[in-house]
Formats: sequence, C-alpha cells, structure tokens
Amino acid sequence: MHYIASQVSVCFNKLRESQGSNKPTFISGRDRGGSDLNSPKLVVVGSAAVDISCRSDAKSAESLDAGSTTPGRIAIGFGGVARNIAEAAHRILSARGDVNATMLISPIASDHFSGLIMSNLKSLGLREDGLLKSTSRQCRSATCAMFLDRQGELINGIADMSITVSMHNQHVRALFWSRGFM
Repeated sequence: MHYIASQVSVCFNKLRESQGSNKPTFISGRDRGGSDLNSPKLVVVGSAAVDISCRSDAKSAESLDAGSTTPGRIAIGFGGVARNIAEAAHRILSARGDVNATMLISPIASDHFSGLIMSNLKSLGLREDGLLKSTSRQCRSATCAMFLDRQGELINGIADMSITVSMHNQHVRALFWSRGFM
C-alpha cells in the first residue's frame, strides 16, 4: 500500500511540475462509498456539465426586452456528452447486474457546480472515482446556460466548457495507474 501511495505522489508531482504554476492540476476522486471498485468494463472520457435552462413565459422572442428580466421558469439538469453516454451505459449494465462497470472520467472544479455533478452521479448509482477535481481556483466546472422560448426552443445560450479542454491524456493515465487498472 505504501509503495502505491508513493508512486502516486511521484506521478502527481511530475504532473504538477510539467504543467507549470498557472495550469490546472487534477486530483482523482475516490469512491465515496468506501468500497473497493473493480476495474471498469467501460470508460467514458469527456465532460460532465450542469445545464441551466431558462424558459421564458413571453409569447415571442421579440417580446423579450434587452437589459431586463422576464417571467419564466428556471431548471437545473445534467448533461455533457460523456456524462450522458456514461449514464445510458450505466443503466443498461446495471440492469444486467454489473453496477460498477461504467466509469466516467471527467474534470470538475472546486465549486458549487461540482457538488451538484457529484450528487447527480451518486443519485444515479454511477461511480464517482473517475472525477478529476481541479486544484486551480481559476477553473470552473462545465456549465451550460440555455435561454429557451415559450415552446422550449433554444433562443441562445452560453457553454463554459473550458475545464474539459484543460484535461489531457496524462491525467487519465495517472488515474488508471493510481487505481491499478493498467
């Protein structure tokens, strides 16, 4: 056990040194359930995001005044292509009795949105040990705000996925190596 911990520490320090001080460093998550998880059968790498949908009650997009608010409904959901694929695969494999077969590898920040993402994965029964938490205060968890008209059609939106492009293959390798999957 000490050998593995020291190897992870060495790998982590090399990773930090190679990135420089202004680049984010990711620390892999641990199984919050406290149990040892087996090597996954399916790994999905990419974004897990919080989706914020703002649906206007206005009768038309033209009736939305710039610089003001309008009555409507706001909902929070979860997305990100990788998260959606991992959820679908998890549902299929869990129905066959293989509840820990799917691993989502996705970067998250140290912010409130990351807590929502982890809570969502936990509620689905999807393992969380593939989440890579950024140690940089400048990183934000992937978030998408969508502005919808009364019929639910997209008017416009903003997608902040910058944390996803900051994750590199060495983060994934370090995660697998630290778990003994390689």
